[in-house]
Order: sequence, then C-alpha cells, then structure tokens
Amino acid sequence: MPPNAHLGIGKPLGRVGGKLYPKHLLKSSTDPYTSSSRLDPMVTALNSFLIWLLYAYIVVFINPWTIRKKALVLTLSAGLEYFFARMMADASVVNLQLCFSGKGGELGFHLNQIAENADTSTPTGLSYVLNETTVALLRHLDDYKSGSVSVLSTFGTNEANLRFDQLSIDERINNTETLVNVNNVKFHSPKTQNSANDHEYNDDIMVAIFVGVHFWLKLPAIHDKYDLQVLLQKLRSVGTSNCIRAVEVLWTPQISSCLATAM
Repeated sequence: MPPNAHLGIGKPLGRVGGKLYPKHLLKSSTDPYTSSSRLDPMVTALNSFLIWLLYAYIVVFINPWTIRKKALVLTLSAGLEYFFARMMADASVVNLQLCFSGKGGELGFHLNQIAENADTSTPTGLSYVLNETTVALLRHLDDYKSGSVSVLSTFGTNEANLRFDQLSIDERINNTETLVNVNNVKFHSPKTQNSANDHEYNDDIMVAIFVGVHFWLKLPAIHDKYDLQVLLQKLRSVGTSNCIRAVEVLWTPQISSCLATAM
C-alpha cells in the first residue's frame, strides 16, 4: 500500500467539508485573505530579527571569547530563530488519521448523516462538520484501534492551501468517492449499495480529518483512546472558533445509511 494511502485502496469513500473563500471572511485589516497589510508586521519582524542575528554573529567572531561562550551564544541564536519561525507561522494544517473497529457500522452511519445534512458552503456549516465529527468519534472511543496526528505550520495561506489539497488528493486517488458534500457540491453514487455484496462493511472504519486554521496550532500525540479523547476535545474547541479556513472529513468504507442501520 502506498505510504499516503491511509484510507486503503479501491474502497467506497465518503467525503465532506470545504474551504472558505474571501467572500465568507470578515473584511478586516487582520484577515490574511482580505488585507495585504497583514504582511507588513511580519516583514518588519523578520528584518529586525535578521539584523539582530547578523549582529550576534559579528559580536561572537570579533570578540576573543572562549569556544564555550561562542557556542552558547550561537545556540541561543538558533533557539531564538526557531522561536521566531514558530511565532511567525500564520497558518496550520492538521492531519488526523484514525482507525476504528467496523463492528456495528454506527460510526459510518453518523458520518453519512453529517455529509447528508451539512451546509458546507458557509463558515457555520464547516464548524458543524468538525464539531459533529468529533462528537461522533468521541461516542465511539471504545472502538478506537490506532491513530496518528501531525500539524504542519506554514507561512501564508497559499502554502497551507497546497498542503491541504495534497493531503486530500493523496487519499482520494486510491478510492472511489461514493458520497460527497464539498462546498455544497453534492454527489451520491449508487455504487455504495455494492459494498454490502462485497462485505466491505465488515472492514475497520478508516477516518482522515484535515483542518486548516489561520494560527499556529499544537496538538498532543496519540498513544491510546484517552489521548485521542483529549485531542478531539481540543479540536472541537477549534471548531467553535472563527479561525477555521478549511475542513475535510474522509472515511472508508462508505456504505449507505440503510445498510449501516441494518447491521
């Protein structure tokens, strides 16, 4: 299996979510989509830091300090450089990959409901997708089997969009989309019914959640279901804020709601 194919290969895939575009965002001077002036303080801070860093290196090498002192100053400079880089990152992309036991099919049924009912063209709708998905996963913590999470901090929304799109594409190219609701563009394929004949509904349910926010975000690692509970609660708090810029929830196998309730 390709390293990026967390959701498997050749399975029916459900997908719900979308992106926010400028028309949905507040026309404020602090908005990264609607104001070029947002870059001014960042550029100023970067220039000031580079000047300071150059000064530190000059001071180190023109002074007759011991090697230990020079090493200490350079180490502190490197630490500050890392700190500034983190602070100046203005977007984060979350990649959460989870595996749940497929017994009962209730989780798949809940994800179907979210995809069928959500208005994914509005900020409120995307918050609904993230909030309801985290609630559904919290209800099935006892079915949790494994998972991983990573957060990529980026400089600018363009890079964040590219990273977000690539995560989605890596999963979609390996499977067949059978239930889609993205930016309120909806699609439901009858092929979903075939999954019952292939017994794919007995598979583990693989879930991928991608979230883009316009600030630096840190999430805890996942070692067990209790760590996952803490992470989902924190992710849910992000969903209740106005910081979301993109959300996608993908899962396999996607089966019809009637089959899920019949199991």
